[in-house]
Amino acid sequence: MMRLKVIDFNVAFEMMPNQTSITGPQGKSTYRSPEMTSDFPYSYQTDMWSLGIILYQCLLGKHPLLGKTFDQTENNIIFKKIDWTKIKGNISDIALDFIT
Repeated sequence: MMRLKVIDFNVAFEMMPNQTSITGPQGKSTYRSPEMTSDFPYSYQTDMWSLGIILYQCLLGKHPLLGKTFDQTENNIIFKKIDWTKIKGNISDIALDFIT
């Protein structure tokens, strides 16, 4: 049986009940959402982006937007669209549906 543990909450940020978004970088740059990378306000949805990147990496063994340089990776995160048709057939339809 395989177990997955999500760790590294040293960058976790608790939003107050009346708070709808936050700004400023949090977490490792390769897992930041486009909003975070662009310094726009973001909320809990950005966690779903990061989880999707992690799941993609677990299922396919590579980061979907990783560039050769830090700047290229940031540019990919902001502008590049993942072509899901290219990975169809490499993972199950259920897994593909889950990460999209």
